[in-house]
Order: sequence, then C-alpha cells, then structure tokens
Amino acid sequence: MLATALAGFSLSPAAGAPPARSAAVFDPGTVDAATLEALLEQCSDGETAAALCGAGFPDRMAEALAPLAGRPTNGSDLDRVARALALGQSDDVKAQVHKLASEGVFSAELPEKIAEVQQARTATPSTAWKETVGPDEQQQFEGFAHEIEAQQREVAQSTNGPGHAPGGPLRRGFHAKLHAGVVAEFRVLPDLPEAARAGIFREARTFPALVRFSNGSPGLQADGRPDPRGIAIKLIGAPGKKLLPGLEDAVTQDFLATSHSVTSTVRNVGEFMAFIRAAKNKLTLPITLARELGVAESARLLKAFASTVLFSKVRSMATEQFSSTAPIKLGPYAIKFTVRPHDGTPPPSARPKTDNFLHDELADRLRAGDVTLDFLIQFYVDDARTPIEDTSVAWKPEVAPFVKVAEVRLLQTDIDSPAGHALGEAVDHLAFNPWHASEDHRPLGNIMRARRVAYEASSGLRGHAAEPASLADVTH
Repeated sequence: MLATALAGFSLSPAAGAPPARSAAVFDPGTVDAATLEALLEQCSDGETAAALCGAGFPDRMAEALAPLAGRPTNGSDLDRVARALALGQSDDVKAQVHKLASEGVFSAELPEKIAEVQQARTATPSTAWKETVGPDEQQQFEGFAHEIEAQQREVAQSTNGPGHAPGGPLRRGFHAKLHAGVVAEFRVLPDLPEAARAGIFREARTFPALVRFSNGSPGLQADGRPDPRGIAIKLIGAPGKKLLPGLEDAVTQDFLATSHSVTSTVRNVGEFMAFIRAAKNKLTLPITLARELGVAESARLLKAFASTVLFSKVRSMATEQFSSTAPIKLGPYAIKFTVRPHDGTPPPSARPKTDNFLHDELADRLRAGDVTLDFLIQFYVDDARTPIEDTSVAWKPEVAPFVKVAEVRLLQTDIDSPAGHALGEAVDHLAFNPWHASEDHRPLGNIMRARRVAYEASSGLRGHAAEPASLADVTH
C-alpha cells in the first residue's frame, strides 16, 4: 500500500531548492510497505525522529498530509499518517515529499536504516531465549503479594470514607477502574508465518471473547489524571490444558496488555515494588526511590516514568496502543504482543476531560458501530536487544518487526444501557490473569513470574466469578 502510493518518486531535493543539510536520496518505490511503516513508526519517537528524520518530521509530515487524508492526522502516530499516502493523490503527495526533502528533513542515515529493517524482516525468529530465575524469587514474590493485599484493603477503607460501613468492596490490586466490559470476536488470520502457528494461532478461526478496558491505579481516580491504561481479553473456546491449578480444563485464555505502564520503565519486580512503595508519598518519591535503587538507577526510572506515564495524552481507549510489556511463549518461541487501532480508526473527537471521559468516548464509538483493533506479535531475537528478564528494554520494531496475527472486533453495543451496565459488571467480576493460559502461551520473565503469585493472591482476596464455558454464562 505505502510502496504503491510512493512508487515512482524519490526523496531528493526539488530543482532550484536550497541545498539540503543531509537529504537522503533513495527510491521509496523499491521498499516494501511494511518496511516503510516500520520506519515511520521509528520516526514517531522523539529521539529517533531527530536523528533519522529531522526534529520536526512527525508534526510537519502530519500537517502536510492532513488535507490528503481528509481528516486531522497526529504527528505522534505516523503509522496513520503513512496510510494517508495510499489515498491516491500521487501528484500532491509527490509535491509534499519533495518539499520536505528539499528542506533537508531526511537524514543521510535513512537508506542504511531501511537496509537494517529489511534485514530484520527476513531474519528467522530465534528459539535460543532462556529465563534466569533468582534463588529467592518465590519468597520475594510472596512478600510482594502480601504488600499488594494490604494495599487492596487500604484502598477499600479509604474509598468508603467517613460515615460508610468499614470493610467495603475489595477491588483489584491494580486496574481497579472499569471503563467498559464488552463482547468481542477474536479472529485469527489465515496464512500466518510458520513460526506464529502455535496455540490459539495454530489455524485461522474466530473465538468469542470478552474485553475489559481499565485504568491502571488501584483506586478509582479521574480519567484525566496520569495513569497506565489496560486492556484484558478473555477468549472462549481456547484449546489446551491451562497452567493455573484448578483451571486446567477451562476453555478460556487471557491476554493482558497496558499502555504507558510503569512495568515498561522498571527492570524487574524488585524495582516495580520499590516504585510502588515510594509513590505512596509523591513529595518524597525521588528521595525514597534513590535510597532503595541508588541515584543513577532511580533517575533513569523517573525519567522513563515521566515520559511514559506522566506526559501521556490518552484521548480514547480505541486509539491507544497496548503492549504485553513482558514476553510470553508462542510454541517454542518467545514473543511480545501489541494491541493497537485498526487501519482507518477515526481519531478521538474533542471533548471535555471529565472524570469518566474515556468511558464516554468509547460508549459513543460503540453506539455508532463495531470497533476493530489489531493484535500483533514480535519475536525474540537475542538477549541484548529483546531481553526476557528486563522489561525496561523496548523491543524495537526495526529489530523485532511486528507481525499481525489477529483482529479483535468489539461488537456494536450501548454500554450505558441497562444491559450494557449488567454486562460490564459481569465482566468486571471475572478474573483476568496472564497465567491463565496454555503452555504454548506461558508467561516469561521476572515480572511475569511475580504476577502469577500476585494475581492469584489478589483475586483470591477479593473473590471472582467462575470462568465462563460460553458467552451465555456472562451475557444471560
């Protein structure tokens, strides 16, 4: 699609234009669409964009192409901008791309980077991954689980407030606030690469599913406050024995992912819990964290947290990109997965940032029609660039390219109707656990091993509904 749209012209300065600072000359028509989209995704990252595509590239390209797309485009979401190039206005596109090239926007490193991405896309996924289990992990994880249980009780007490009966409802240890619980279809695509054909992706089929959207905090706070966001997907009819004791014969399978997550800033669960403890007092957070992790590591973590969580600009759960953050198995391979908007998803409309604006925005979309999300995976390559144990290292698409394996279609509904509220409550009472999976999708790494202990303790403390055997068990 991209290659077709750009075929026939190169990113060289226009005749008579002032000399470019380091404009790259290459023919985009010789580059496949997937590679170009991966490059544009790199160009949406601040540091990479400055070095590779020029500091102003994302916003300038978005501004230039907005009229061609027929709608506003966001410079921080260049994969959407890229697809605007496929609208067919070749003369207008040619003029805009030549204009940017003549201004020296593109780095001379761009052709070399294209070669790197193309090489990565032809690389064979590796099965040489391994986990490194610490000697005292289980004891450490159990201690963390007790801390999270204590936090659940504290949140319940503070949520009830004066004049209310003590010991109110215990909520999830994290991701307590529900935006919506909806019915969906999880469609596994045909003709997947051989390495991707394992577990639920073994063959093309459609699973009925339940999807829960949430905020990340343990308390119920306003949507406008900085917070990780989450999506939890429960497939029904999933084959294979499950890992959790007592649920071996369940026909469900869970996938959990977050956006702007604290987990993506920490190296392991020890750092995660150090941050959670320190964050109880925002004023002393930097000092407390430095005492636990050291000045250099706490500074790195806080900088990553600020850019990932504090300055995130979430406008819609339907346009967020969610990541598993930590890896899971896919047969003999290790992968991370991402859930992101499907091509053509409309951008969020302008609306006041009320306490529940994310719920309201999603409600408007679902009343208007189905909402589709793409489910993509990245394969482990090596320990340095795609580590299993260190979740602070992002798996970059130029190293581990995205492979789309499924689509998640949220079915049209009114989540504010009595039936919609009832379904939301039913979904909210279910347990979602990354370890509720078959061996083909077993979670990997320190963070995931800690989650097994913490999630079981949390759900056991608050109680939850039984795993459904069919959609009727939840939607009746």
